[in-house]
Amino acid sequence: MSTSTPSTYRWRLRGYLVYSLYTNLDYLKYRWQICRFDGKAFLEKFKGKKIMYIGDSLSLNIYEYRLCLLHAAVPEAKFNQVKKMSLLHLCIYGVEIVLFHSNLLSTKDGQIWKNFDILIFDTWLWYTRRPPGQQYFVEYNGQILKDINWIEAFRTGLKTWARWVETDVDTTKTKVFFQGTSLPRGEPTINSCLNETTPINGSI
Repeated sequence: MSTSTPSTYRWRLRGYLVYSLYTNLDYLKYRWQICRFDGKAFLEKFKGKKIMYIGDSLSLNIYEYRLCLLHAAVPEAKFNQVKKMSLLHLCIYGVEIVLFHSNLLSTKDGQIWKNFDILIFDTWLWYTRRPPGQQYFVEYNGQILKDINWIEAFRTGLKTWARWVETDVDTTKTKVFFQGTSLPRGEPTINSCLNETTPINGSI
């Protein structure tokens, strides 16, 4: 472990002032080998466009990271944010960026989604998450079941979503992206990033 002097950072997130204490700054030695994000160029390119993130907490995280990057690029800009039901709506420089919370991607909300220029979907976590002892009742193929093969449910859910994209979305006007879950790789004994201070072997 590094013996670097602790440094304190603070930022605003979801209306809260968050303080974070880092006692190991070795991560500063690493850099992503990708193009640097240009917030002003992004806003100019997508001016007048509507972008929607749809999914679970992964979409929430990416939505918030996007807003932080844009705020860093244009700190003087005014952010107009509106909360409504499952929606977080923000407009900056004529670009609308919206988060729609939908853990399982229920296409019953498709009428709202397809009015956007760019749709970015994700789902998976809630197909595998179930607290111990908690029973789910699932409607599947017209039947109410006490449990289900969740891998099969995920496959069926994605097929339903894909059919909706093919039949309901004008892909000449609306760009559709799906954020998948990366396959396990690297050291098989490591199951999470908790307390890891260097890149996992095989990840770079």
